[in-house]
Amino acid sequence: MSAPSLEARDLTLSFPGDGEPVQVLGGVSFAVGPGELVALVGRSGCGKSTLLGVLAGLLEPAGGQVLLDGAPAADRLGRLTLMPQRDALMPWRTVADNVAVGALLGGASPDEAARSARAVLRRYGLGGFEEHYPHALSGGMRQRAALARTLLGGRRGWLLDEPFGALDALTRADLVAALEALWAEHRPTVVLVTHDLDEALLLADRVLVLTSRPARVADEVPVRLPRPRGLAASTRPEFARAKARILEALSTGAAA
Repeated sequence: MSAPSLEARDLTLSFPGDGEPVQVLGGVSFAVGPGELVALVGRSGCGKSTLLGVLAGLLEPAGGQVLLDGAPAADRLGRLTLMPQRDALMPWRTVADNVAVGALLGGASPDEAARSARAVLRRYGLGGFEEHYPHALSGGMRQRAALARTLLGGRRGWLLDEPFGALDALTRADLVAALEALWAEHRPTVVLVTHDLDEALLLADRVLVLTSRPARVADEVPVRLPRPRGLAASTRPEFARAKARILEALSTGAAA
Protein backbone atom coordinates (compact mmCIF):
# COMPACT_ATOMS: atom_id res chain seq x y z
CA MET A 1 0.00 0.00 0.00
CA SER A 2 1.36 3.43 -0.92
CA ALA A 3 2.01 6.04 1.76
CA PRO A 4 -0.63 8.72 2.36
CA SER A 5 0.00 11.91 0.42
CA LEU A 6 -0.52 14.03 3.55
CA GLU A 7 -0.52 12.88 7.16
CA ALA A 8 -0.91 14.60 10.52
CA ARG A 9 0.46 12.64 13.45
CA ASP A 10 -0.60 13.67 16.96
CA LEU A 11 -0.32 17.43 16.29
CA THR A 12 -0.44 19.66 19.36
CA LEU A 13 -0.20 23.44 19.57
CA SER A 14 -0.85 26.12 22.19
CA PHE A 15 -0.99 29.91 22.02
CA PRO A 16 -0.19 32.37 24.83
CA GLY A 17 -3.21 33.41 26.87
CA ASP A 18 -4.01 35.48 29.94
CA GLY A 19 -2.09 33.41 32.45
CA GLU A 20 -2.29 29.84 31.15
CA PRO A 21 -1.54 28.98 27.50
CA VAL A 22 -4.56 28.19 25.32
CA GLN A 23 -4.28 24.69 23.89
CA VAL A 24 -5.70 24.75 20.35
CA LEU A 25 -4.68 21.36 18.93
CA GLY A 26 -4.91 18.46 21.34
CA GLY A 27 -3.40 15.59 19.37
CA VAL A 28 -4.83 15.70 15.84
CA SER A 29 -4.13 12.66 13.67
CA PHE A 30 -5.43 11.81 10.20
CA ALA A 31 -4.19 10.88 6.74
CA VAL A 32 -5.27 11.95 3.25
CA GLY A 33 -4.53 9.68 0.32
CA PRO A 34 -3.22 10.79 -3.09
CA GLY A 35 -6.01 12.51 -5.01
CA GLU A 36 -8.42 12.36 -2.07
CA LEU A 37 -10.64 15.25 -0.95
CA VAL A 38 -11.20 15.37 2.81
CA ALA A 39 -13.34 17.97 4.59
CA LEU A 40 -12.74 19.20 8.13
CA VAL A 41 -15.75 20.42 10.10
CA GLY A 42 -16.04 21.62 13.68
CA ARG A 43 -17.46 24.38 15.83
CA SER A 44 -16.18 27.94 15.46
CA GLY A 45 -12.89 28.45 17.26
CA CYS A 46 -12.01 24.77 17.50
CA GLY A 47 -8.73 25.18 15.59
CA LYS A 48 -9.55 24.29 11.98
CA SER A 49 -7.73 27.26 10.43
CA THR A 50 -4.83 26.81 12.84
CA LEU A 51 -4.56 23.19 11.73
CA LEU A 52 -4.38 24.26 8.07
CA GLY A 53 -1.63 26.73 9.03
CA VAL A 54 0.36 23.87 10.55
CA LEU A 55 -0.17 21.65 7.50
CA ALA A 56 0.92 24.49 5.21
CA GLY A 57 4.08 25.17 7.23
CA LEU A 58 3.01 28.63 8.40
CA LEU A 59 2.96 27.38 12.00
CA GLU A 60 5.10 24.78 13.72
CA PRO A 61 3.37 22.38 16.09
CA ALA A 62 4.51 21.99 19.69
CA GLY A 63 4.36 18.23 19.22
CA GLY A 64 3.70 15.71 16.50
CA GLN A 65 4.64 15.66 12.84
CA VAL A 66 3.36 16.51 9.37
CA LEU A 67 4.35 14.01 6.69
CA LEU A 68 4.24 14.38 2.92
CA ASP A 69 4.42 11.20 0.84
CA GLY A 70 5.30 9.25 3.97
CA ALA A 71 8.31 11.36 4.98
CA PRO A 72 8.57 13.99 7.75
CA ALA A 73 8.16 17.42 6.13
CA ALA A 74 9.84 20.07 8.23
CA ASP A 75 10.45 21.95 4.94
CA ARG A 76 6.82 21.80 3.80
CA LEU A 77 6.29 25.57 3.42
CA GLY A 78 5.29 26.18 -0.20
CA ARG A 79 4.79 22.51 -1.05
CA LEU A 80 1.01 22.70 -0.61
CA THR A 81 -1.14 25.54 -1.95
CA LEU A 82 -3.17 27.37 0.71
CA MET A 83 -6.33 29.26 -0.28
CA PRO A 84 -7.41 31.46 2.66
CA GLN A 85 -10.93 32.44 3.73
CA ARG A 86 -10.79 35.69 1.77
CA ASP A 87 -9.65 35.75 -1.84
CA ALA A 88 -6.47 37.72 -0.92
CA LEU A 89 -6.25 39.21 -4.41
CA MET A 90 -3.80 42.08 -4.56
CA PRO A 91 -5.76 45.27 -5.39
CA TRP A 92 -2.91 46.87 -7.33
CA ARG A 93 -2.61 43.94 -9.74
CA THR A 94 -4.97 43.06 -12.59
CA VAL A 95 -6.93 39.83 -12.39
CA ALA A 96 -4.54 38.18 -14.86
CA ASP A 97 -1.50 39.31 -12.88
CA ASN A 98 -3.07 38.06 -9.63
CA VAL A 99 -3.73 34.63 -11.10
CA ALA A 100 -0.25 34.51 -12.65
CA VAL A 101 1.23 34.70 -9.15
CA GLY A 102 0.10 31.10 -8.61
CA ALA A 103 2.02 29.90 -11.64
CA LEU A 104 5.10 31.94 -10.66
CA LEU A 105 5.09 30.35 -7.21
CA GLY A 106 4.76 26.99 -8.92
CA GLY A 107 8.01 27.62 -10.78
CA ALA A 108 6.82 28.95 -14.16
CA SER A 109 8.66 31.68 -16.04
CA PRO A 110 6.93 35.10 -16.25
CA ASP A 111 5.87 34.47 -19.86
CA GLU A 112 4.59 30.99 -19.07
CA ALA A 113 2.74 32.32 -16.01
CA ALA A 114 1.03 35.04 -18.04
CA ARG A 115 -0.09 32.58 -20.74
CA SER A 116 -1.33 30.07 -18.16
CA ALA A 117 -3.24 32.74 -16.24
CA ARG A 118 -5.09 33.97 -19.30
CA ALA A 119 -5.90 30.43 -20.44
CA VAL A 120 -7.30 29.37 -17.06
CA LEU A 121 -9.31 32.60 -16.71
CA ARG A 122 -10.96 31.97 -20.08
CA ARG A 123 -11.66 28.38 -19.17
CA TYR A 124 -13.29 29.17 -15.85
CA GLY A 125 -15.59 31.96 -16.91
CA LEU A 126 -13.45 35.06 -16.50
CA GLY A 127 -12.45 35.66 -20.10
CA GLY A 128 -12.71 39.37 -20.85
CA PHE A 129 -11.88 40.35 -17.26
CA GLU A 130 -8.13 39.77 -17.47
CA GLU A 131 -7.24 43.49 -17.31
CA HIS A 132 -9.81 44.40 -14.66
CA TYR A 133 -8.75 45.08 -11.09
CA PRO A 134 -10.24 43.05 -8.22
CA HIS A 135 -12.49 45.88 -6.98
CA ALA A 136 -14.44 45.69 -10.25
CA LEU A 137 -15.36 42.01 -9.76
CA SER A 138 -18.23 40.50 -7.80
CA GLY A 139 -17.48 38.32 -4.78
CA GLY A 140 -18.10 35.16 -6.78
CA MET A 141 -15.82 36.29 -9.60
CA ARG A 142 -13.08 37.13 -7.12
CA GLN A 143 -13.33 33.65 -5.58
CA ARG A 144 -13.29 32.08 -9.02
CA ALA A 145 -10.07 34.01 -9.74
CA ALA A 146 -8.65 32.80 -6.42
CA LEU A 147 -9.50 29.21 -7.40
CA ALA A 148 -7.71 29.71 -10.72
CA ARG A 149 -4.65 31.02 -8.86
CA THR A 150 -4.77 28.01 -6.53
CA LEU A 151 -4.90 25.64 -9.49
CA LEU A 152 -1.82 27.23 -11.06
CA GLY A 153 -0.02 27.29 -7.71
CA GLY A 154 0.22 23.54 -7.61
CA ARG A 155 -1.89 20.61 -8.68
CA ARG A 156 -0.36 18.33 -6.08
CA GLY A 157 -2.09 19.49 -2.91
CA TRP A 158 -4.54 22.20 -1.86
CA LEU A 159 -5.50 23.46 1.58
CA LEU A 160 -8.79 25.36 1.32
CA ASP A 161 -9.94 27.44 4.30
CA GLU A 162 -13.67 28.14 3.96
CA PRO A 163 -13.22 29.48 0.43
CA PHE A 164 -16.94 30.17 -0.12
CA GLY A 165 -18.04 31.22 3.35
CA ALA A 166 -18.78 34.86 2.49
CA LEU A 167 -20.84 34.18 -0.66
CA ASP A 168 -24.59 34.08 -1.21
CA ALA A 169 -26.24 30.66 -1.56
CA LEU A 170 -26.55 30.63 -5.37
CA THR A 171 -22.99 31.82 -6.01
CA ARG A 172 -21.74 29.36 -3.43
CA ALA A 173 -23.53 26.45 -5.15
CA ASP A 174 -22.02 27.49 -8.49
CA LEU A 175 -18.50 27.57 -7.07
CA VAL A 176 -18.92 24.28 -5.22
CA ALA A 177 -19.71 22.72 -8.61
CA ALA A 178 -16.69 24.48 -10.15
CA LEU A 179 -14.41 23.20 -7.40
CA GLU A 180 -15.68 19.64 -7.81
CA ALA A 181 -15.01 19.84 -11.56
CA LEU A 182 -11.49 21.23 -10.99
CA TRP A 183 -10.71 18.50 -8.48
CA ALA A 184 -12.10 15.76 -10.74
CA GLU A 185 -9.92 16.97 -13.63
CA HIS A 186 -6.64 17.43 -11.78
CA ARG A 187 -7.11 15.18 -8.73
CA PRO A 188 -4.96 17.06 -6.24
CA THR A 189 -4.92 15.98 -2.61
CA VAL A 190 -7.30 18.41 -0.88
CA VAL A 191 -8.09 19.34 2.71
CA LEU A 192 -11.16 21.58 2.83
CA VAL A 193 -12.23 23.46 5.97
CA THR A 194 -15.90 24.42 5.97
CA HIS A 195 -18.74 25.25 8.35
CA ASP A 196 -21.31 24.14 5.76
CA LEU A 197 -22.15 20.45 6.19
CA ASP A 198 -23.92 20.28 2.82
CA GLU A 199 -20.80 21.68 1.14
CA ALA A 200 -18.65 19.09 2.92
CA LEU A 201 -20.89 16.22 1.83
CA LEU A 202 -21.18 17.44 -1.76
CA LEU A 203 -17.41 17.69 -2.18
CA ALA A 204 -15.60 15.28 0.12
CA ASP A 205 -14.66 11.61 0.03
CA ARG A 206 -14.55 11.70 3.84
CA VAL A 207 -15.58 14.23 6.47
CA LEU A 208 -13.48 14.54 9.64
CA VAL A 209 -15.32 16.01 12.62
CA LEU A 210 -13.16 17.92 15.11
CA THR A 211 -13.95 18.31 18.79
CA SER A 212 -14.11 21.66 20.52
CA ARG A 213 -10.75 23.14 21.53
CA PRO A 214 -8.31 21.52 22.03
CA ALA A 215 -9.14 19.88 18.73
CA ARG A 216 -8.97 16.16 18.11
CA VAL A 217 -10.70 14.02 15.49
CA ALA A 218 -14.04 12.94 16.98
CA ASP A 219 -15.32 10.97 13.99
CA GLU A 220 -14.52 10.08 10.40
CA VAL A 221 -17.57 9.92 8.14
CA PRO A 222 -17.21 8.33 4.69
CA VAL A 223 -19.29 9.91 1.92
CA ARG A 224 -20.66 7.16 -0.31
CA LEU A 225 -22.33 9.23 -3.00
CA PRO A 226 -21.68 8.85 -6.74
CA ARG A 227 -19.84 11.62 -8.58
CA PRO A 228 -20.44 14.11 -10.02
CA ARG A 229 -22.84 14.99 -7.23
CA GLY A 230 -24.50 18.36 -7.71
CA LEU A 231 -27.29 19.67 -5.53
CA ALA A 232 -29.52 16.68 -6.33
CA ALA A 233 -27.24 14.52 -4.19
CA SER A 234 -28.53 16.33 -1.10
CA THR A 235 -31.91 14.58 -1.54
CA ARG A 236 -30.47 11.06 -1.31
CA PRO A 237 -30.93 8.93 1.84
CA GLU A 238 -27.15 8.38 2.13
CA PHE A 239 -26.68 12.16 2.32
CA ALA A 240 -29.19 12.47 5.14
CA ARG A 241 -27.63 9.61 7.10
CA ALA A 242 -24.12 11.04 6.78
CA LYS A 243 -25.30 14.50 7.81
CA ALA A 244 -27.08 13.10 10.87
CA ARG A 245 -23.90 11.27 11.90
CA ILE A 246 -21.83 14.47 11.53
CA LEU A 247 -24.33 16.45 13.62
CA GLU A 248 -24.20 13.79 16.33
CA ALA A 249 -20.40 13.85 16.33
CA LEU A 250 -20.41 17.66 16.56
CA SER A 251 -22.76 17.50 19.52
CA THR A 252 -20.68 14.85 21.27
CA GLY A 253 -17.43 16.64 20.45
CA ALA A 254 -18.69 19.88 21.95
CA ALA A 255 -18.92 18.13 25.30
CA ALA A 256 -15.52 16.44 25.03
